[in-house]
Amino acid sequence: MAADRNQFVPIKMAVFMAAMLLAGCGDSTTTYRFEGAQGDFCVPGSVDVTLPGPGSGNVVQGGFALGGCWNRQGKACMGPQSLLSMAVGSRKDHHGWRFADFGPGAYIGDFAIEEEANAMVLSADMMAILDAPNRDYRNWYVWRMDATPHTGMRADDQLMAVCSEARGYRGYFCHRIMLGPDYEVTYSYFAREKLPTSFDTLDAKIISTAEALRCNQGQQ
Repeated sequence: MAADRNQFVPIKMAVFMAAMLLAGCGDSTTTYRFEGAQGDFCVPGSVDVTLPGPGSGNVVQGGFALGGCWNRQGKACMGPQSLLSMAVGSRKDHHGWRFADFGPGAYIGDFAIEEEANAMVLSADMMAILDAPNRDYRNWYVWRMDATPHTGMRADDQLMAVCSEARGYRGYFCHRIMLGPDYEVTYSYFAREKLPTSFDTLDAKIISTAEALRCNQGQQ
């Protein structure tokens, strides 16, 4: 069902947090290989938080996950300081985050239609729609509008991130999906104090982190 297909954000975030608890250690490197990627990725064990997957020897068939540098307290990490975790995998199952990509019955799309009129304006082209069914569960869906101003959701409005309150900190834990050159990247990060309205700088740092792990990087 469409609703099940699109309610993946909390699930992916939970998997990331579980993976962080299983973070590897030591100097070993694992090679990851997945469909569509131009070459393999070599990930040091000190930052590798990938859950076990199929493979032969030291080559794993599938994507990988990294522990970020946010609140790592001296442990090995990669990426910008605000990064909690990131995952890199095949583009073949990528589900777009345009409003048109959320089909009829998809929770995120249907909720946006219902609550768009109550959205918080973040900037000239950004808005946040609060989903708070109870005091313990508060998500903000951060949308970029394809043209401003307009009322009602449009096909090319794009969901940029899903954020939740970072309790105990002044900020938000945000989750975002984007496409790299030949892979999909899913990442979670800490946004200090305000809901995010700009992503280009952080996206570039995330892509740079992934590119640095290509096995042939040191030979170029």
